[in-house]
Amino acid sequence: MRLERRSSFGWGPSGGGYANPRNGLVVHYDGSNQGLAGRSHSACRAYWINTRKFHVNTRDWSDIGYSWGVCPHNYVLEGRGLNRAQAAQPGGNTTWYSVTFMCGPNERPTDGQITAFRQLRAYLMGRGVAGAVSYHGRFIPTSCPGAILRGMVTSGDLINGSAGGSTPARPRPLGRQHASGTLVGGPANAAVVPYGSPVLKRGAVAANVAAAQDAIVRAYGAESADCRIEVDGHFGTATERAVTYANRKLKTKHGGVWNRGTHQGLRAVLGGPMVAWHVDEDVPVPSLVKGDTGERVRNLQRLLMRAGYDLPRYGADGDFGEETRAAVLALNRASGTTHGGVYGLGTAYALLLALR
Repeated sequence: MRLERRSSFGWGPSGGGYANPRNGLVVHYDGSNQGLAGRSHSACRAYWINTRKFHVNTRDWSDIGYSWGVCPHNYVLEGRGLNRAQAAQPGGNTTWYSVTFMCGPNERPTDGQITAFRQLRAYLMGRGVAGAVSYHGRFIPTSCPGAILRGMVTSGDLINGSAGGSTPARPRPLGRQHASGTLVGGPANAAVVPYGSPVLKRGAVAANVAAAQDAIVRAYGAESADCRIEVDGHFGTATERAVTYANRKLKTKHGGVWNRGTHQGLRAVLGGPMVAWHVDEDVPVPSLVKGDTGERVRNLQRLLMRAGYDLPRYGADGDFGEETRAAVLALNRASGTTHGGVYGLGTAYALLLALR
């Protein structure tokens, strides 16, 4: 699931009271067409920020009203998040989670939005939430979520049909990947791709474990409770069961061990590279090394400090010097990557894990 947490928008913990919704997900929309499918993902982030401002400043709510939003580019944007009462559907704000599709009455959800919704649903089901899907108009008299989404909910197409939505603007190319695992030539907001397929088994704690977990959730989470696992980089008993299920489906002989056959099989199931995260514009694409300078280095330094790897002497100065190299080395050692003092693909995974 391509989740952007509320902290990435500069928001602290939600002001909504504690709740433990278990009934399922309630679908919402925006009252006017937004045109986000034809724009970059930065427009979706701006929309989410402005929605919260409207809810807080105009409606006088403590926070954005929704639990989550799903955008045309296959991202789940965290609103109030887990275990928070909402201001979304009166009569169900503490018993159901809410999700808005960030589109208007005449806009059909994109394939990316439908996929993000299904991944969010699988994620919640893995946490004990029922798989039921409802819509706003079942709680109070309202046109929300519009005829298109309402029809998809009542027909079951939102959870069972082919995606069949519209297609958002094509993302920019990611660049090319050397055999060494270094991604070059891509834009600053390109997706991070896995840096290899090592053998992984119970007890491993590494960034590559998170990549494997994410791939299994996306491939099989909707069909098996064993595969609705937390993407946390820890290869425990739950991940072992999920890997066993994946290997059985892929007809490998690896059992509960992630091996090259698992990696290659899941690439085929997912229809391309196993992408564990599509990071936002602030996260630099690998690789960066000592001597590099510029905004990508400065962004890396800011994230390192947020993750607890202090740069007390120079801070975020945009210069990849010895202090930054030492912080990257410490992160790589802590996460089990083999990049040393280089900010590589494995470091990117580790950094994202540290910021969760």
